Amino acid sequence: MNLFKKFWRELTAVLCGVGLFVILFSAYLNGIPSFISIVPYYDKVGHFFLFGICGYAFHRASKRKYVAVFPVAITLFTVFTVLEEYLQTFSSNRTFSLTDLFFSLLGIWVFFLVDYVLNESKGIRPE
Repeated sequence: MNLFKKFWRELTAVLCGVGLFVILFSAYLNGIPSFISIVPYYDKVGHFFLFGICGYAFHRASKRKYVAVFPVAITLFTVFTVLEEYLQTFSSNRTFSLTDLFFSLLGIWVFFLVDYVLNESKGIRPE
């Protein structure tokens, strides 16, 4: 594996993780700017793309590792996403939403499936 590619793949995952943490931390402190509400369905679109991109980045950083038939990073990120949405029930600034959870999980798995289908068509197997 090209060391340069590996560096960028892992850096992307770290930046996604940091970005996700900053956004979640801001949301728990009620610090999400209100002007983003001008985008129609911003919450659902945001959940889909934020969690989808982060899930994909973590999956790539894990070198597409599998345990049995389960992609490791995708499975762990799915569990994290469910736990994070559940933890919102304990916050005065956040609310648990099955719709948000649905769009987060949909993003994670759609991005994973697109990656899987594209790589299968090229004959690329998990590393």
